[in-house]
Amino acid sequence: MRRLTLSIVGMSFVACAATSVATPPSPTIATTIADARGTLAQASTARSPAGPLYVSIVETDMGRAGAITEQREPGFELVLAGSERIRVGTASPISVGGGQAVFVQGDAVTRFESDGAAVSYFVSLRPAGSRSRTLAAGRRALYESADLPPAATPPGRYQDELVLLVLQPGAAVPPHMHGGIEPTYVIEGTIELKIAGRALERLGPGDGDTVLPDTPLSITNVGSTVARVLVMLATPEGRPVQSSASPP
Repeated sequence: MRRLTLSIVGMSFVACAATSVATPPSPTIATTIADARGTLAQASTARSPAGPLYVSIVETDMGRAGAITEQREPGFELVLAGSERIRVGTASPISVGGGQAVFVQGDAVTRFESDGAAVSYFVSLRPAGSRSRTLAAGRRALYESADLPPAATPPGRYQDELVLLVLQPGAAVPPHMHGGIEPTYVIEGTIELKIAGRALERLGPGDGDTVLPDTPLSITNVGSTVARVLVMLATPEGRPVQSSASPP
């Protein structure tokens, strides 16, 4: 598990309202993570934290874990390979294939299952008091941020979005900033994350960082292969999802 310190920053894309499980809006159907790019899922959700939250990314190997029935905090389920069936409460199950994601509101017990081997990530903001949880066989924490300051996750409604950046060697995301937090996790490749007021940071596979609102940043693929970078945006309603910024 990688745990990195917080950055003061954001990244960007536009979110919109959704139901308890939001289907992916991608224009093409992905079958593996290599086929996916852009916005994978988006939703409107409410948060009223009683204490600090932290960013959590948990990997599940369904071949080892088997079916899982639990009530989770709101978050995104991203299937990297294989396929899953997800049933929220008494609703009909939905199928999620490789490279696809859904948003789970966390307001009911949810069952996750697969007919064979499937690997998925669950990306969420968890209460800091839940940090000591024990994960079952087949599950492991890939990334946990430090506790987020309360001002970064105020109570209210949020526009959440899960995005996969696919950057060719030398490609860059130009300077910008966000109105909400932005966890960033590198699945593949090597990037440089430049944040205003901080030293240049190089991140490779399995590395992550969480950036707080309103700080300029830019991202560059400095490797010799494609970089795949998973980004979650959690933007309080009324705040800009993204705005332009001077170079950090």
